[in-house]
Amino acid sequence: MWTRSNANITNKNTPFITKIVNISIRQAYVPTVLKKAVINPLIKKLTLDSQIYKNFRPVSNLGFLSKVIEKVIAMQLIDYIYINKLQLKLQSAYKKYHSTETAILKVSNDILSAIDNKKCVILILLDLSAAFDTIDHDKLLNHLTVNYGIEGMALKWLRSYLTERTQTVKIKDVKSREHTLKCGVPQGSVLGPLLFTMYTSSLGELIQRHGIKYHLYADDTQLYLDVDPHCKTDIKDSLDKIKKCLVEIRSWMIENCLKLNEEKTEILILGTAQHTKLLNISSIDICGKDIRIANSAKNIGFTLDPTLQLSHQVNNVCKTCYYHIRNIWRIRKSLNVESTKTLVHAMVMPRLDFMNSLYFGLKNSEIQKLQKVQNAAARLVVLATRRAHITQHLHDLHWLPVRQRIKYKMILTTYKCLHGMGPDYLIDLLELYKNERNGLRSEDTKLLKEPLSRLTSFGDRAFRTAAPCLWNKLPFSIRDLDSTATFKKKLKTYLFNEHFN
Repeated sequence: MWTRSNANITNKNTPFITKIVNISIRQAYVPTVLKKAVINPLIKKLTLDSQIYKNFRPVSNLGFLSKVIEKVIAMQLIDYIYINKLQLKLQSAYKKYHSTETAILKVSNDILSAIDNKKCVILILLDLSAAFDTIDHDKLLNHLTVNYGIEGMALKWLRSYLTERTQTVKIKDVKSREHTLKCGVPQGSVLGPLLFTMYTSSLGELIQRHGIKYHLYADDTQLYLDVDPHCKTDIKDSLDKIKKCLVEIRSWMIENCLKLNEEKTEILILGTAQHTKLLNISSIDICGKDIRIANSAKNIGFTLDPTLQLSHQVNNVCKTCYYHIRNIWRIRKSLNVESTKTLVHAMVMPRLDFMNSLYFGLKNSEIQKLQKVQNAAARLVVLATRRAHITQHLHDLHWLPVRQRIKYKMILTTYKCLHGMGPDYLIDLLELYKNERNGLRSEDTKLLKEPLSRLTSFGDRAFRTAAPCLWNKLPFSIRDLDSTATFKKKLKTYLFNEHFN
């Protein structure tokens, strides 16, 4: 399976690095010196108690050469998986064209569509304890052989990579003694996360057997099930289905040396206020532990609430952005306009744009909160007063307002899906419009079929409905573009002119 490296490192050390990588592949051996990790514990959240060890993340610092070799192997392993169509469709971690945003966009689409069809959705966010650290090496290697067909020198190299690994913990200038690892893949490595997703790939099949929808992102597992709140039998059957599935998941994890953390597992009931009240569920039994229904939950860095109005998420974004704006303001007198703009683009705008395609169709009051943040950032750059009219400043800075930024992300995602640069689970939600006369796809106009929906606050926000609606409103001259760079430029100009003209 492995081929020789095509390393493209343009410096004088290139021949030596290339030779080391090729020898490692040819001999199916990873030198022990490259398997020594130094761990600098990083606290997961600043608000957590630093005296409790489980609040720290054990990220492994590995040598440059070790990561170069891993990168070469990872690229070949990913190519092998794609060529042989072995990838798990609903696993979004460490895959080209996939991200946390595309994962949540798919889950959000399914939930909004279900609510639009007068259903409620039970969403369960499973948490694993020290997932990367407990992987059994023999089970992993056997899984790679049986389910992925990896054998021979490739399997031998992976065995060498996994065994005889050591680590030391470093806190300030103090180091612990060296410890040999008997299980797990290192966090902070290039290959470790990929091996973890391959190790847990059979989990998806297990969940599907129970008729429950799911989506995976590394060790984050999302289960969700539509429930008819008007039918008591359906409610009972759905709860039984969930319980049976979770019992089997727990057994699967024990068998594979993983641990389900029931304490950190969260459950949300999503739907209209009227329907969630009809459902009348206050808690769900998960493997003998009663888990109460949450008022909000963070899912892969994005906070969801029961009615999907995203107030908690918007408020958190605004709070963080204002914190950075205040800090930049303290040193503003020492900065010129360009430097200030650079800081704003680095510390404020990415937070405003983070997963912003999910904000499409939100209430004006929520969008206005985000727009006020952008207005404050613009005033900071141009040193305008609070009372100054902001529209002209946004125009001069050539910044798309928040609502246009949301449209931009949604349309760009649609473009990528139509050109094979999006995940399959989003591509499947889009359908080219068919000409009623001859039954042929109208590729000349590149229009998408617009599904019908009932509720503007739910169905119209789903990706399957929102994406075609926005796409079809674009001029044909933009829809017909094949260059991504040109499309981005033309799209921004179009949305900019749409707002300011």
